[in-house]
Amino acid sequence: MTKSPKETLKDPVTGKPLPKGVWYRGPGQYQARRMVNGKRHRETFASASLARRWLQDVRAKAHVGQLEPPACKRNQITFGELFERFGRERMTERDADRMGHLPGWKTAP
Repeated sequence: MTKSPKETLKDPVTGKPLPKGVWYRGPGQYQARRMVNGKRHRETFASASLARRWLQDVRAKAHVGQLEPPACKRNQITFGELFERFGRERMTERDADRMGHLPGWKTAP
């Protein structure tokens, strides 16, 4: 039996309808998404109520012009820095590789 569109918009945990812009992704995973000035803002939360609060906060900040563009949350690190760190932390016993392979990778075009 297929579900109707209205059934898919309900929270399977509470049975309440999910707010617009919130999706149930799995156990303890609710994704909230909002498009502001052509930029997609997206976060994942443990509950639908937290996702709803975040959406309200994003709407309020966008209304007053305080919303910053979404940024990548990962560390901004270059490949050279990554190879140096990998050599220091993971290849301490492999002197031949640290002296031979890693410098070659860093200088490759």
